[in-house]
Amino acid sequence: MRDYWLQLVTGAMGVTRCNPHRDWPNGAAKRDAHEVELLEVQLLTGDVRAHTTSENDVYDAEDFISISASEMELACGGNKPRDLRPEDFPVASDPKTCQRCPFKKPCWGAGT
Repeated sequence: MRDYWLQLVTGAMGVTRCNPHRDWPNGAAKRDAHEVELLEVQLLTGDVRAHTTSENDVYDAEDFISISASEMELACGGNKPRDLRPEDFPVASDPKTCQRCPFKKPCWGAGT
């Protein structure tokens, strides 16, 4: 689950913290995020993997979101969006992040 833990856990957090959709089963949004059944579905292969998550996973995701939001706010430095440029921001901390990123072109310029 480590590859997709943040996506899966934040999805569970979103489902449990929002107003239930009209076609949800009764009580679907009345659970804690760590109680939600998490399914990773690979549409191209038809694989379905069930994952479990703990309260600590939820706390870790909340921390990640909070820290990331603070870093983004600090990186903007109070500037208006029109005054910001990609080169004003720090690069990814893990080189593998760039290999799969869909934003290579704006980040790396026209050379990709």
